[in-house]
Amino acid sequence: AVEQYVTGYVVQLWYFQRGKNVGSASILRGFCVGLRWHLGSLALGALLMAITRPAHCLLSPLAANRNRGRPDQTANGRAEGHSSRLQCSGAEACSERKAVGAASCFHACWERFICYMHSNAYLVVAMDSNGFMAAAQKALSAMEP
Repeated sequence: AVEQYVTGYVVQLWYFQRGKNVGSASILRGFCVGLRWHLGSLALGALLMAITRPAHCLLSPLAANRNRGRPDQTANGRAEGHSSRLQCSGAEACSERKAVGAASCFHACWERFICYMHSNAYLVVAMDSNGFMAAAQKALSAMEP
């Protein structure tokens, strides 16, 4: 986390100083600023990234393919004319409902939390001095087309 923050800090110094040589002291300065003013954001980001990395690896391909080939999607993600509940009966229906419930729970977690956990958030922390969660949301919105 710290090395990504320091890299973002030095690059934004270079960029906003219009390409002037920022020198190697800027690396030490970025390290000191990161540890003094942004240690909480860096620690929180590192913890959340470590916790959510397995879920991110499993759910990101599913989220990318979610709407592919389905032109009848509405804005809220449900197909038009379809109920959000399964209409099944019998012993297999219970397991199907549980599987659909678990999948919808994972999808809701993805949309509300896990998709924001990205290492580009450290760059936004370096540039804007935002907290990690606000920086993660801003970084994700900048990456979306």
